[in-house]
Amino acid sequence: MAACFGSRSFGRVMGLIYAGVVIFSLIAVRFIGAVFDSTGAYHIAFLAFLGIAAGSALAAVLIRAPAGEAELQAADLSLAASKNIVGNGSPR
Repeated sequence: MAACFGSRSFGRVMGLIYAGVVIFSLIAVRFIGAVFDSTGAYHIAFLAFLGIAAGSALAAVLIRAPAGEAELQAADLSLAASKNIVGNGSPR
């Protein structure tokens, strides 16, 4: 995440992703209930989630870090130096 969005935006990005996960989890629970009520079994819901998992895995494989990753790290270190902290966040 830090390589794609920068370490300064890491918390915000992870918070938005977590909010999306919670929303889709609530939708998934309702979906599973509707599938069971209409078919009497869960296998259709499991196949749907298998398809979603396969698509997610494919998307994760295709994601590449930006070419300027070294530039982002250098910018973060220069920001840390200007605030008189070491790169890992501890004071000097």
